[in-house]
Amino acid sequence: MFTIYAGIAVEKINVFRFFNRWGKEVYNATNFSPNDDAYGWDAKRNEKKDDIGVYIYFVEVLYVDGRTEIFKGDVLLTRWYNFHFTKIELKKPRNSIIIIFYFSNYF
Repeated sequence: MFTIYAGIAVEKINVFRFFNRWGKEVYNATNFSPNDDAYGWDAKRNEKKDDIGVYIYFVEVLYVDGRTEIFKGDVLLTRWYNFHFTKIELKKPRNSIIIIFYFSNYF
């Protein structure tokens, strides 16, 4: 699951999106609190696993002081049949840390 965890300086996640390599949106969530496992991309659409490959993520974060910040990048989706864990950590000033985790025992 790709999801967002953040420190106390983050009020909410305005936008969290994933796109495949052809630019098609495969996940979109808006206006949710960080640290909520209900919001995240599980690399599936309609219960079908997404293809292996590179996916682009886009995140817009709202801080408690009213500032917004955009994070974007890419992740490589692979299939593993044993335990797999990846962590992308983006550190920012004032103790706000946004972490996007991918954790699965299936891929």
